Amino acid sequence: MIILLTLVLYSQVEIPLEMKQLQQEIKIINLLNGLELLSYQMTYILEKVQGAEKIRNEFHQEITKNADDFTETLSQLKEHSLTNKDISAKLGQNIHNLNTQAQSSKAQYLESLDHISHDVETILDGHQLYQLEHYIPCLIPPPGETKIGQSDIPTGVIKQLQKLRKIPDWLYDVKKNDIAEKTMEKLKRHRDRYSEFSEDEEKTRILDLFDEIRSIPDIEFALNKQRYAEELKAWGRPAKPGIALSSKIKMFLLDPLIVPILNEMLKTTQAQADIID
Repeated sequence: MIILLTLVLYSQVEIPLEMKQLQQEIKIINLLNGLELLSYQMTYILEKVQGAEKIRNEFHQEITKNADDFTETLSQLKEHSLTNKDISAKLGQNIHNLNTQAQSSKAQYLESLDHISHDVETILDGHQLYQLEHYIPCLIPPPGETKIGQSDIPTGVIKQLQKLRKIPDWLYDVKKNDIAEKTMEKLKRHRDRYSEFSEDEEKTRILDLFDEIRSIPDIEFALNKQRYAEELKAWGRPAKPGIALSSKIKMFLLDPLIVPILNEMLKTTQAQADIID
């Protein structure tokens, strides 16, 4: 309660830098606890963080180098605006050139970060990508959710899918259409009333998903059961606002604040390995 009250109070004013950093560090730790990265993944991410930081520094240096020109041009524009005079062709051209240069530098900077983000994405396993995609940044994970801080795991749907996998093949072939239709009826109750849909297409989608769920090995289902449950539930509902996977990688896994955290985790992992050896 004290933490929540403090955050509410500080949400009305500018949060001190130290507090912002502590909050970000906690969010990063909560995410890493859920991802359960292996040593080689942590080492790889550390290398990519260094690359991302180098790109950020180069971008900032580029902006700083042109700061005087920007300031001078904006000051001239301010004077013209105050006197409500038309700007000269030369001033207009200067503004255009500086803006074009800034946009080009920014585009190159963002493209470089996107490449690094993609590299990090490729090093993560399927279940880790799912965890990251569904990670809700938080300071205190919901009770019982020590892994990642999710609060909307569809446990009821997962149980239904587990039962579906246990049905004998002959009985599934007989009952699958009825099961799909009943599933569709349940989903329709939560459907956005303004969304368009085709019942035939939806039934086909559900049956295809059921067939896929029944065909995969137990270990693959265990790793992907939440994704399957969410995929089944998602039909007919407006998409939840969220943060793209690439943005989450840049926001958390490429944040310089992750460096000491990963180094500490690597030390702990190595110490545990030494004890086992």
